[in-house]
Amino acid sequence: MRNGPIDSGKDRWKRLDNFLRTDPIDPGCSICRLDIDLYAELTVSGRSPAARFPGIAAHLESCADCRGDLKGLMAALSCQTD
Repeated sequence: MRNGPIDSGKDRWKRLDNFLRTDPIDPGCSICRLDIDLYAELTVSGRSPAARFPGIAAHLESCADCRGDLKGLMAALSCQTD
């Protein structure tokens, strides 16, 4: 997080609100990254990864960085199958 001159009070409240709305089953980034490759493989193959990894699904709802990682993994996997 950034605490500098461009960090308005409104931004801090928004981040706090987002944090407080985090799903209790959200395991966080470090745990999400352990299985995000499997999550991507299941997604690309047309299966439902959220059923097998509900915590990762919850985390991806709130974490733009991990969603970006997932998107990149899925793109790489899609290129391999073309």
